[in-house]
Amino acid sequence: MKKKISVYIMVMLSVMLITACGASEEKLEELSAKQEEAANLKTQAEELYGSITDSSYREGLDDINAREEEFNAQDYTKKSDKKIDEEVLPVIDEIIEEYTSVNSEMAEVKAKEDQERAEADNYVYVSCIITNNVGSDISSIVLKDEDKVYESSNYIKEEQVLATGQMMTGIVLEIYKPSTNRSLVVTLSDGTVVEYSLSDFDADNYSEKCAVITLGDMSEQSITIE
Repeated sequence: MKKKISVYIMVMLSVMLITACGASEEKLEELSAKQEEAANLKTQAEELYGSITDSSYREGLDDINAREEEFNAQDYTKKSDKKIDEEVLPVIDEIIEEYTSVNSEMAEVKAKEDQERAEADNYVYVSCIITNNVGSDISSIVLKDEDKVYESSNYIKEEQVLATGQMMTGIVLEIYKPSTNRSLVVTLSDGTVVEYSLSDFDADNYSEKCAVITLGDMSEQSITIE
């Protein structure tokens, strides 16, 4: 009987000693892998944040970063595997989950902003002077882009005309570069509508200088651009 009790005591002491020794190597490796995953997600988060213009994510990132740093500053080697499973891993799992979530959101923002920037790069805004050599007063000049399905507002102010032989300054044409089917739609004072093609207009040549546009004979729809 005494022998059985002694064996039981030795087993219990062994369990206590194992527990007192702290975390197993396998458990610490598991924890280290999760810390590395969190670190990689943090790097990804900072890269994504640096590539977008939306600054609303900064405060949330700083909060997650601070909790990750506080977590990594702790010594977990003396904790038992059970304690690590119950108290430690859930904390780093939550940090990983939050990084993953915010990264997903910022990736969507980046994709949207990249698309908007790419679209903006397709436009050139050309300052121009338009001279009326049509032979009749003009009541309306509108830029039409059939590829973009777009029409500008009238460049001539309401109840005004561009008299024959006169020029108009301060006009800015919004040119969509991929388009191959654009024109200036000119309406004369008598209601006649004439389209002057701008399909061959190379807007990039006028991105930093003014375009001088002369509207010529309406029967030939002649236009010169200098």
